Amino acid sequence: MPSLKALNHRWLVGGDEIQAMSLFIIPARVLQSLLLFGSCLPDDTSSTSLAYMAVSAVYFLSSVILELCTLRFAAMGSPTNCDPRVAVATIVKTKTLFMYPLLAANVGLGCVVVSQVRCGPTVFFRLLPPALLATQVFELLSSICCYYSLIGRRTDDPHLGGGMGTRSRLGVEHLDSKWEKRCRFLCKCSGFFTCFLFGGTDEGGNNDFAMVARVLSDYFEDDGNLDIVPSDVAAGLICLRHVQKAKEWSGRQSRIVSAERKAVETENASRISAIQQTAFNSMMADGDIEGGGGGEGQKGSTPRTDLFERGAKYWYRVANKTVLDPANPSDVAALDEVTRFARHALAIYTWMLYVYMDPFCGTCKLCSVRCCRMHTTKKYNGETCCSLHGAALLAQANLDESELAYAHFGNSIVENPYCIIIDHKWRSVVVSIRGTLSLEDCITDALTETVHLEELGKKWGFDGQGEYAHHGMVTCSEWIRSDLDKHKTLDNLMLGEKAPFKDYQLRVVGHSLGAGCSLFLALMLRNKFPNLRCLPFSPPGAI
Repeated sequence: MPSLKALNHRWLVGGDEIQAMSLFIIPARVLQSLLLFGSCLPDDTSSTSLAYMAVSAVYFLSSVILELCTLRFAAMGSPTNCDPRVAVATIVKTKTLFMYPLLAANVGLGCVVVSQVRCGPTVFFRLLPPALLATQVFELLSSICCYYSLIGRRTDDPHLGGGMGTRSRLGVEHLDSKWEKRCRFLCKCSGFFTCFLFGGTDEGGNNDFAMVARVLSDYFEDDGNLDIVPSDVAAGLICLRHVQKAKEWSGRQSRIVSAERKAVETENASRISAIQQTAFNSMMADGDIEGGGGGEGQKGSTPRTDLFERGAKYWYRVANKTVLDPANPSDVAALDEVTRFARHALAIYTWMLYVYMDPFCGTCKLCSVRCCRMHTTKKYNGETCCSLHGAALLAQANLDESELAYAHFGNSIVENPYCIIIDHKWRSVVVSIRGTLSLEDCITDALTETVHLEELGKKWGFDGQGEYAHHGMVTCSEWIRSDLDKHKTLDNLMLGEKAPFKDYQLRVVGHSLGAGCSLFLALMLRNKFPNLRCLPFSPPGAI
């Protein structure tokens, strides 16, 4: 839907989206009217109280009329026909230039009235004027915040249009600086309102936010020609998700049908009688199915040939993506491996995921694990004062503390939490890398500039010629590799004659962002650990 244009600005909402706000404001006005007329008794004839009541009544009545007009005009027109909604811009101007100054003046009157009025025989009636004033103050402050956040650039901005791009006219530095300030502000606000449970304390370096700013400015600076609002982007993402789900369901159904068809064909193949084969050969001998035969013979040849060609291509596709067979030992082994190491990939998400999966009893279970399983006093980097990260890791993966060789729970834009687990059942040393959970991880996801892998391949011993990778994932992988070299945990566990687990296999696992990091870390470790195996769960699409 095209954006609303009022007061010489292009707003970040469409004309039809104002309806939702109107549906909320009208009941609020009814509630405020009840508070107003219930707050003062008929014998209260002070001029201040009467003025306050009169101004409030005029404001409430005018507001209801404007909101009803908004509901009517905002529903007119279509995305390609905006002319019937022109009146919405006039209503917004009226609210901004007349209604809200009137509200501000009324709030001032209310402050005087609250300090003077002593109406009402009970405490309930004496609390009505302060309650009404509180709603008006909240409305005034929220209106200022909404207008400040929803108003866009000027429609008469000379930098828009004219054949030259916005980035050329305003300059790359100006746009990147603007988006960098926005990113820092949003991260600070998000961290504050979530009590920093999901990060937000690390603001990163200038280069990190500058890269995010470049990505966002490339996406959202439209040269003034793309007339959409954020709700259009959200609707597009929702539609895209529905399309993806439909394709997933269609692919799943086709694989199930193909598997059933293959099973039926395999069963029926052994029952083909010699009589049918003889009949087919006799038809070939009689010339009914010949390339140059007449009439019906030629009609029958083409479908058989086309069917064969379509069948060959069809079975070729199915061979790449088939349904796992519980009677196939290799499929069962693959499922066992995935099930086993998926727990390790999820365990590094620590207490947040554990409590989220078990919100009622998770906290009590963590306390039990902390008291019963964790007997040593060793601390890991980034651990909480109550050792909740380690307790959740052990509980999620069903491990003993002796099986946790090392863990790093600290998190920043370049540091990703990871742990090293000893899996005796599978005779493996597992490096598990956490995926996206904190605000810092979201910034890492947004570092989408590409990195050439040629220099990285020369450094760590793999072929990176002509290959490119995600900057954020490569940076986190390099940090994990340097941290492993710093503490020499893998070297002490697996390398050398006296290594306790030199016969074990090294596995690198991760989920989401951790899946991408696990792949690049595996490339960096492959030369040192030839038996390495990487298991990325739900990796990004480019991996």
